[in-house]
Amino acid sequence: MYSNHEFIPEILKLGLDDWFNLTQVVEVLKEFPVAAIEANFMRICLNLLEELLVNRLVKIGDISGEDGSFVSWNLEVDQILFEIERRWIVNSGPFNYEIGEDVCWLANTEKGQDIAARSWRQID
Repeated sequence: MYSNHEFIPEILKLGLDDWFNLTQVVEVLKEFPVAAIEANFMRICLNLLEELLVNRLVKIGDISGEDGSFVSWNLEVDQILFEIERRWIVNSGPFNYEIGEDVCWLANTEKGQDIAARSWRQID
């Protein structure tokens, strides 16, 4: 089994400068050997996203705003996770190659930014 806690700082670092998409999250998770052998990779992602949302570290949405800007989904956590799972299944993964669009985008909250920045400074 794995702990989401080891993934969280790495995921949040993706959002230090800009929004980030689910495909980027998946790529980070694939770097962890335990995640790579887990039977249900989508479930790992959903569990991680749930922890990020419940702890108010990220907002999840899409880039449907004016000029392709991030728009947070105004839904409850369980509804967001359901929508991500539905889109993942329809797309057979975190990215829809047919229309060139990610299942969802993420934006760090202020709390998420603080954790990412502290984690980043620890590397230097």
